[in-house]
This record gives sequence, C-alpha cells and structure tokens, in this order.
Amino acid sequence: MIKKDRTELSKILNKMCTIAGVDINKIDFLKKNWYDEHEWTTEQSSKFEKWLLTFLTDNKSAQRELFDMTITTKKLLQKAVSQFILYYTFKINDNKK
Repeated sequence: MIKKDRTELSKILNKMCTIAGVDINKIDFLKKNWYDEHEWTTEQSSKFEKWLLTFLTDNKSAQRELFDMTITTKKLLQKAVSQFILYYTFKINDNKK
C-alpha cells in the first residue's frame, strides 16, 4: 500500500509494474526489499527509464515528491532517474520469458 499523499510515486510504481507485467496489488511496498521479489528484462527496464525521465521532465510536482526538490538540468535529472532505477526497481533477468 502506498500513502495517499504519494500520488506521483503511485503513478510511477504503477507504470513500472505495468511494463514488467506484475500485478501492483500483489506487492507489499512496506516490505523491505519488495523490489527483489520480481524481475524484468533489460528492455523493460530501459523502456521504464525512458518513460520516467519524460514523466519527471514534464512534472515538477513529481520531482518534488520523489526528490524533495526540482531538478533544473536534464543531466542531473538523468542521474536522479538512474539512481531510482538502481535502488527501487526490479532485478534484471534477460532469460525471463
């Protein structure tokens, strides 16, 4: 369950699960390392990364919700997105069917 005041994060996690083909309602986001319970391919991860960068570029309120600030340059935003991908997304498994 995601807190109601985290609407932008909810949108992001929903998109991530959609791309990975995972039912968001079956994930306990309060559980430590919840993101280790599912896998996706490099292609799915790249697709999500591109989507997230575009989403955050166009959505300053989402930037504030995720990072407690707005990010003014694309280079810094890309770095922030890369860190989010590293710490809060599913494991890569390119043998996944």
